[in-house]
Amino acid sequence: MKEMEREGRATIHYLAEFLRDTKIRETVVQAGASLDEIDGVKFQGWAPLHHAVRFKKRDFAEALVKHGAKLDVKCAHEQETPLMHLLRTESGEMNATEQANALWLIAQGADVNTVNQNQAGPLHLAAQSGCRALLEALLDAGAKPTQSKYGSNPLHYCVRTHDKDEALWDRLIALGCGLEDRSDGQTVVMTAQMFHNHTAVAYFIRKGAKVDVKDDEGQSMLESAKELGQSKIIALIEKALKK
Repeated sequence: MKEMEREGRATIHYLAEFLRDTKIRETVVQAGASLDEIDGVKFQGWAPLHHAVRFKKRDFAEALVKHGAKLDVKCAHEQETPLMHLLRTESGEMNATEQANALWLIAQGADVNTVNQNQAGPLHLAAQSGCRALLEALLDAGAKPTQSKYGSNPLHYCVRTHDKDEALWDRLIALGCGLEDRSDGQTVVMTAQMFHNHTAVAYFIRKGAKVDVKDDEGQSMLESAKELGQSKIIALIEKALKK
């Protein structure tokens, strides 16, 4: 029970990732897995709780927390907690299990203002996933919009993946996400343009976003759109520039 393989995987890591038998997993936790094992992140960079919250049946995650697992243990790679791990969904949109377990972690007291190695927080990742229910749950728990170390606010994250969610964009703007905040030298509308998000570009222009702007390398938004062959976005920019 106490032994670890050479690559850092303890028995409890294996169980968290693969074993689905409720009684066996509960027994193993009660059998005396140390907190070093429970919160250890050497194996694949994740702690057992990162693995356990992926399961639809939450019994093992609950057992880990009951026996002392840290809700906010961070993985070795992105420095993200189990909550952030769920919000950064692999499919692009959170499934029912990811949503339910993320809500459970928030209810258990998971830190909603922690940040990863890029200084992005849960709100950034919820905006990226486009899950309004999780966004509101985070806000209710005290989450505050911030900027990452690259200057990205949650709105930058959102327009990269969700091209038609005007209600979510409205909400993020109301929270204080600035249209002219720069992420790697790009404003929100510039980010939308770079990600070929025609709907978002039109929306932000209507909201008053500046289009006569240049990135840190001196390239204008119009020049970038022409370089990428974005005919619809070019028409939007040229129309806005004439006003």
